[in-house]
Amino acid sequence: LWQAKYYANEIPSTSEKDDTCSLTYKHAYYLATLGGAEALGLDHEIGTFCVGFKFDAILLSAMKDNIHVFSTDTVEDIFQKICCLGDDRNVERVYVQGRRLV
Repeated sequence: LWQAKYYANEIPSTSEKDDTCSLTYKHAYYLATLGGAEALGLDHEIGTFCVGFKFDAILLSAMKDNIHVFSTDTVEDIFQKICCLGDDRNVERVYVQGRRLV
């Protein structure tokens, strides 16, 4: 996901407003999960939280000093902050093949 945000300006957009390239945080998340699985032809076994699918995941926390969460923030606001501002400080847990590593 973090790599996806760095390459966001490289991917063309079909924006009606102007001819600039852009990638929303929601689309970056999709590309890092189910979109990536579909591109690899693996969407029948990875890319989403379904019973029987392989489970690799990173649990992130917005409650670190690099992200400021306010009482007026919605869940979507917090998710956007994690997608745009998150880094290794926000990693709480790491799972590979369903096993917790960190």
